[in-house]
Amino acid sequence: MRIVSVVVAAALALSASGMAFAQGDADGFKSGAMVVTADGKRIGRIERVVQGNDGKPVAVKLIYNSEFISIPTSTMSPSDRGYSTTLTRDDLRKMQ
Repeated sequence: MRIVSVVVAAALALSASGMAFAQGDADGFKSGAMVVTADGKRIGRIERVVQGNDGKPVAVKLIYNSEFISIPTSTMSPSDRGYSTTLTRDDLRKMQ
């Protein structure tokens, strides 16, 4: 009986984590996607999507000039190269 409980708990945990991953995909922000400035200059690739308490993406983390930075998703929109942010390179340097 105890083994059955563990198996059921593990199955539920895996299905819940799959739903959270699917939600992130539905919002469009995916690890590995390119992020560019509004004028098309490459910033880097998304390393991690940060979700708020409601499960919606609030920021993405990427490596810029050898440091992790967080870019708010509110500044981002889809582009032909991945995602574009309204932040400038000067804004990004201030975030380091």
